[in-house]
Amino acid sequence: MLFGAKIVTLVTDLWKGTAANAITWTEAADEDSFRTVLNKGIVRIERKVAPQMNPGEQPGLFTADQIANPRKRVPVDNFEYWLVVFDERNNEIVRYTPDSDSNAITLRNLWEVVCAKARNTEQKIDSLLRELEAKTDAVAAGK
Repeated sequence: MLFGAKIVTLVTDLWKGTAANAITWTEAADEDSFRTVLNKGIVRIERKVAPQMNPGEQPGLFTADQIANPRKRVPVDNFEYWLVVFDERNNEIVRYTPDSDSNAITLRNLWEVVCAKARNTEQKIDSLLRELEAKTDAVAAGK
């Protein structure tokens, strides 16, 4: 398997494990950054607002110079996403930036599920719904 394919598989497996609650994530120092600690290292996923494109540029279309640049970014919905992998001694071993629209969307999808899990979004919404239901019930009962 080619290295790039291994990274895409890593992203997909992280998404599956996170969705299945087998992998837990915590918020990192940056607001839109999360990390998980595994036995063999640490994985961090990040997003930043994408820089504004030049007039006439279109997302996913690049100049020859940008194609030659391996650190090109593929924004999704005005954000750039990347994955950083550290070994067990906290040395950065890979910084993955998607090089295609489909890989960028996959990484965005991972970031979204990680964000929701790390911030306990579902539980917080459930709590708000219970509170609203209790208030509505109290008003209906005339309290």
